[in-house]
Amino acid sequence: MQEIHNKVSESLILLWAHEQGEMCIKQIDAAASQPEWAIVTKEGEALSVSDENYDGSDAYGIHAGGGKVYWANCVFNTLYIAWPEGVTEPIKALITEQLEKAFIVIKEGSQ
Repeated sequence: MQEIHNKVSESLILLWAHEQGEMCIKQIDAAASQPEWAIVTKEGEALSVSDENYDGSDAYGIHAGGGKVYWANCVFNTLYIAWPEGVTEPIKALITEQLEKAFIVIKEGSQ
């Protein structure tokens, strides 16, 4: 685990240490048809990463099953993300950047 050097709240430390980093969940019923841990749009749809100009800007949150979507103020471990089929490392970086703009901190896979 990475070290935290600045003073932060105990809740943030606990959140960062949690395997998946559960915090804010929003119910998006349309997302229920997506696999668990898939990244979804605000409408609950799967990302379409096959477009050669895909920029990741529609990435909204991570589906936790049953239409529950982690969407903000979360820390999420990459080990649990079900990346779309055919996603490349540059596209993963774009998606990660977009999610982090929405205050989902993606920590590199570690257990």
